[in-house]
Amino acid sequence: MDNRRTQPIGIELVKRGIVGEEDINKALEYQKEHPSKKIGDILYELHIGNPSKLIAAIADILGEKPMLLSASDIRINIPEYLPIDIARRNKAIPFEVSSGKIKVCFSNTANQRMLENMRLLFLNKGLIMERYITFDSIIDEILTSMEIAATEKIDVNADISELVNSIIKNGMEKRASDIHIEPEENSIRVRYRIDGELVTAATIEKDKQAQLIGRLKAISNMHQEKQESQDGRILLYSDYNIRVSSQKNVYGEKFVLRLLKKNADVQQIFELGFPNDPELVKKCFNKRNSIVLIAAPTGEGKTTTTIGLADGLKKLNKNVIVALREPSLGPVFGVKGGAAGGGYAQIAPMEDINLHFTGDFHAIGAANNLLAAMLDNHIFQGNSLGIDPNKITWRRAVDMNDRQLRNIEDGLGGGKNGVPRKDGFDITVASEIMAILCLSTSISDLKDRISKIIVGYTFDDKPITAGDLKAQGAMAALLKEAIKPNLVQTLEGTPAIVHGGPFANIAHGCNSVLATKIAMSLGDYAITEAGFGADLGAEKFLDIKCRLANLKPSCVVIVATIRALKMHGGMEKQELSHENLEALKKGIPNLLRHISNITNVYKICVRNKKRRNYVRARVKKNII
Repeated sequence: MDNRRTQPIGIELVKRGIVGEEDINKALEYQKEHPSKKIGDILYELHIGNPSKLIAAIADILGEKPMLLSASDIRINIPEYLPIDIARRNKAIPFEVSSGKIKVCFSNTANQRMLENMRLLFLNKGLIMERYITFDSIIDEILTSMEIAATEKIDVNADISELVNSIIKNGMEKRASDIHIEPEENSIRVRYRIDGELVTAATIEKDKQAQLIGRLKAISNMHQEKQESQDGRILLYSDYNIRVSSQKNVYGEKFVLRLLKKNADVQQIFELGFPNDPELVKKCFNKRNSIVLIAAPTGEGKTTTTIGLADGLKKLNKNVIVALREPSLGPVFGVKGGAAGGGYAQIAPMEDINLHFTGDFHAIGAANNLLAAMLDNHIFQGNSLGIDPNKITWRRAVDMNDRQLRNIEDGLGGGKNGVPRKDGFDITVASEIMAILCLSTSISDLKDRISKIIVGYTFDDKPITAGDLKAQGAMAALLKEAIKPNLVQTLEGTPAIVHGGPFANIAHGCNSVLATKIAMSLGDYAITEAGFGADLGAEKFLDIKCRLANLKPSCVVIVATIRALKMHGGMEKQELSHENLEALKKGIPNLLRHISNITNVYKICVRNKKRRNYVRARVKKNII
């Protein structure tokens, strides 16, 4: 920031003739009662001076770009880029995206740490932040107006029964998928998940907490006295079947209500984008003990399609089982979200699956870090293997997007604190242990694979393995439960096996061999998915997992969305919500190439040239 101020900002404004001395004195008197407010914001709130000239002068003094922000200036859907809670906490509003830049209005640009965090947040979305400054009250007014729509029908002063009813009914009217009721230190926050974004709907007084919890438990048929995690259902509303989950937190019990419409329209499989050719689809799914592979870009509906397809086959009285990856906490708490499906096509319990589930990933992280600790301890205890600390390739792991730990120096402090060296952390799903676990078929196979991991090199450039450190036994002991697949079900009762989750850009990007083979042995149809796009996840599934485990899919479903096609057509990610037929047209050849790879290279689904060309033509025609 180019800070041009040499005197208090009030004096600078007087010098420039923007306001008079009496105006500043008046603002300073007001500031005594409101010490957290800045002079510029006070002048604006007291209607002193011309707002446009005032913000222009303040921006010039601070070396910032001025913006007298109004609702008409906002040309994006703010929650797509910045959750409302974060926007309010940082007093920031993104208002325009163009050419890889995002324009953001702040009320305070003095907090450098906050600015850096915001810069990194947008950088993770592929956007360069361009800073503007405006008045604090303008930021509040805009954010409040965005939240008011969700709060207008909730009477927080009503009796408990009416209050709960209004929260639920208002959520239904707003087409919320979930209602979050969260006790905080001094209040209870109610939030709606609308179109994937959490919007604050109401703030309820703390003294109503006990009554509110009691009412929710009563109508969802939960134990009143039990304060541990519970599941229940609310059946009071004719059009909705509401799933309720409770979980204890620091300030009480948190409730999540999943709103499921009873008579929701069920689309036929052809309406979901499958070729409108019943015979072709029937042919793909009429083989016993078959694998169906689902492939699509991240966040474009692989899991939802996988689960929806499985539930559809179950409706046709097919014996079908789903095999899915476990979600990592990194994406769950990052920009991507969970990995349990969406809408009515999801596996349950979604909340548990998305939040470290059975602890498999923690066990993998512990095994990874045990090997790192044994490696460093070997060097500290005399280094009989002659390991060069500068040639260590094994890194530590944590199941979180923590870029601060990617590259570090450890072993500092001398003496018993280890040997100083450069180190770093990978996200757990990028760990070689994760990849190995998902390819292993037994504990003995797991130990054998672990023993071959190269962790570094000697001073003579000879490789050092986990087996050389005799670490495989202890690591396998930590993984003895994690190697076991986990059984859950979809909302419609279709069995689903959830296990493992290596990233496709690092490893093979699919669930474990054990999970897939169990699904194949117990069902006539095993539906599974590959991480990332068909050109990455699907090809790794076919080239690595299928070859290693001797698998051959009978059918491949490529999930193609308009958003994905436009991105392949050269459209920027942040612009994908806008119509662009030219980009859509340019993206179609990419999809056709995926189909060609599956049919021509891997020889799956379509066995003759005539049928292949027919499918390509139908796909192209349907999209256009």
